[in-house]
Amino acid sequence: MDIERSVRDELALLLRNDFDCAQEVELRTISGHKVRCDLLAIPRRAEFSSCNLAFECKRPSHDWHYALWSRAIKQAADNVDAEVIDKRFPSGSSVRAAFLFPAPMLVPRGSPQSENELIRDGFEEAVAGMFHLALMFRTGKAGLTRRGRDKFLSLVLGPNEIWNAEGGFTKNGHDLLLGGKPIGSSNRK
Repeated sequence: MDIERSVRDELALLLRNDFDCAQEVELRTISGHKVRCDLLAIPRRAEFSSCNLAFECKRPSHDWHYALWSRAIKQAADNVDAEVIDKRFPSGSSVRAAFLFPAPMLVPRGSPQSENELIRDGFEEAVAGMFHLALMFRTGKAGLTRRGRDKFLSLVLGPNEIWNAEGGFTKNGHDLLLGGKPIGSSNRK
């Protein structure tokens, strides 16, 4: 039974306007292991066409805790810089960044739009810290963000939104994915 299929389908639907998506794509990690990402998204915008994005889809519940979040983030991070070896794609392409979906779009405690249904009180800061650290490995979170009455998909690396369904790639997305902005203390390309 494929319990993540509905999550993958939902994500593909949310990305459909700006990305070509394929589910269960085979990759070879930089350590040589074969893995499968749940969804691979290839940007349609020519400038970003070499920036394949991998997604790990989970079905988190209210009892998810620190260890489960950290394992899921690590699984997503393993996809970064992996070579796409799936026969449906041209050889030689690789994954530029990876995201966990759905991940909580954490906002500062006490914020009027603060809604955190996926993490129990006390774990918010720890999980936010894990995602901030994951930025060093170009691994982030994908989730629904609320602006006013609307909700839309947003891709975030650390504190930086790199893409959203409302406006597409942001300046941070350009800098982080195409190499103009340092990640942590180094400039990873």
